[in-house]
Amino acid sequence: MAATNPAANWFLKVGNQVHGPMSAAELRQKAAAGLIGPETPIRKGADGQWVRAEKVQGLFQSPPTEAVHHVKGSPSVTRWLRLLGRN
Repeated sequence: MAATNPAANWFLKVGNQVHGPMSAAELRQKAAAGLIGPETPIRKGADGQWVRAEKVQGLFQSPPTEAVHHVKGSPSVTRWLRLLGRN
């Protein structure tokens, strides 16, 4: 069985794709870079309940001024697709 990083237990959903696991630090970096918006579904653990990112304490440094809607063509989805090599 492969070793896993117990700290890397966060997942997020972009469109219909689930990304993760990632650490809390990676999750915060993605939020700071604008890759995760307040409405992005995220969960802790592979079987955790999906919640809106804005519900995770400390993920965003300040309250968002405008909600980011994740639809095809939105800046954050477009950035994710570029990062994944699927632009």
